Amino acid sequence: MVPFVLNYILFLLFTSITMAMEVSYPDWFIFPSSYPDYITGFSKGELSSREDASNMYCFYAETIVNGKMYQYNDYDEKISDYYWYLSPKCVQDIEGQLFEVSSFISNVLTDSRVVLYAHSQVQNANEKKEISNDNYHTNILDIQKNRDALVSSSDFKSKPYIVINTKDTPPWVKKDFWKEEGYYYSVGTYTSRGEKNDAWKTAEERAFFNLIITLAVGFSSSSVDKIVEHTDYSITEEYEEILRYKLFHKIVDAQVIARWPDINNNLYCVKVRIHEDNILSPYLESNGKGNK
Repeated sequence: MVPFVLNYILFLLFTSITMAMEVSYPDWFIFPSSYPDYITGFSKGELSSREDASNMYCFYAETIVNGKMYQYNDYDEKISDYYWYLSPKCVQDIEGQLFEVSSFISNVLTDSRVVLYAHSQVQNANEKKEISNDNYHTNILDIQKNRDALVSSSDFKSKPYIVINTKDTPPWVKKDFWKEEGYYYSVGTYTSRGEKNDAWKTAEERAFFNLIITLAVGFSSSSVDKIVEHTDYSITEEYEEILRYKLFHKIVDAQVIARWPDINNNLYCVKVRIHEDNILSPYLESNGKGNK
């Protein structure tokens, strides 16, 4: 009897360790470009996943980045003074048209969730409602049927989670920026050791930011004098170079292509792309790349 109990305990322990080591994500999260009619939202602090999804829907559709970034101390440190502008009307209009179709908990301790929302089907049904007020109630039922059909869709229930541990790391994880078939691609990374949703969001923002500054920015540099006191109490005068990047870019139809958790290096990686015709900036023209 004792050996049986011991074996059972060992089995449970082994199973628990295996489950703890397994890292898995739904297909729609790892390959968002395969689900173009859906939008992902991350709960983050006081921001709900629905609010985040609304913001990102409008960000991908059209946004302007404006401001400056400074790098100093041999470029290891920086001061960011830029912002991404979103249309408040766009955010307000889309939030009521989103409904949840799938989700998962990214951090049990903080109750952080990642939620997939549908939007285009609801939007189309609302457009029908505006054509004829007589059919208002019928179209509301159409919206509800659309929602119920999507929630139970086999697209989400039939596809198993992707077990990251059993897959090879995609080659794009090691890339930084490239152009292919008229699109600019960029990869952003961030440590996975902190809050999960914050890390995924930061990696995505870095990907878009890297894409923009790699293409063209207003650039200038300057040197400043500084007095350095050493451990032997000697004092020297040194020069420090400060790099300044000026940003003023408009991007349209931005896309997140893939996400990947690099478990070997504790990094979250996000690949994004923008078509060359969907980036506008005076700095592109000044750098001889045309106003694209």
